[in-house]
Amino acid sequence: AAFAIGFSTAIKLLGMPLIALLILWPFGADDTTRVVAVLFAACPTATSAYILARQLGGDAPLAAAVITVSTFAALITMPLMLALVVP
Repeated sequence: AAFAIGFSTAIKLLGMPLIALLILWPFGADDTTRVVAVLFAACPTATSAYILARQLGGDAPLAAAVITVSTFAALITMPLMLALVVP
């Protein structure tokens, strides 16, 4: 379970903002658009994921762990991601 938590957190907090940048790059997006897109992509896992996992028969404890870890990790990764895109 620790690998799943770490992997999903890394993809969510590091991979998704970088993918957002790669998608915007060819379109020549302005600075504000890039910052907003990366900021939204760098947000931690939504707390509603726990509710959905619980109601739909998923692994609710794993969802809770991913939400908790990603929220705390976002304290470090969000400023780093913003530092990449803020001019």
